Amino acid sequence: MRGRPFRKGASGNPGGRPRVLGDIRELARRHTAIAVGTLVEVMKSAKSPPAARVAAACSILDRGYGRPGSALVQYKLPELNSTTDAAMAIAAITKGVTCGELTPSEGVELSRLVETYVTAFETTEIERRLQALEGQPVSEVKQ
Repeated sequence: MRGRPFRKGASGNPGGRPRVLGDIRELARRHTAIAVGTLVEVMKSAKSPPAARVAAACSILDRGYGRPGSALVQYKLPELNSTTDAAMAIAAITKGVTCGELTPSEGVELSRLVETYVTAFETTEIERRLQALEGQPVSEVKQ
């Protein structure tokens, strides 16, 4: 059901967010200075193996403030209206990564969007063909 699935004044989660999560978050936030200090210490130390300590410090920061979000990717892709357009979009993404206009992870994320488009396009095309074979009226998908 779209919109408001619950009656006015009723909630799907009447108990709200569990208090334990807030307590853990606050505890982690109280240790942020120590976590940052550990990161600095590891960064400066040529002797200590940093992997376990950095992982622990990052975990504390992640629990206190959440993982950093990804930045908005500003990259011009061709308009997607067909699988041929999708192939051109993948070529543009590949060029962007090889030229340094996109990071490899940005390229992967954009490629996933194109892949999702192709999957939706193919699924719609299969449905259209099945409806035609079965003699059913073909519904049009607006793009």
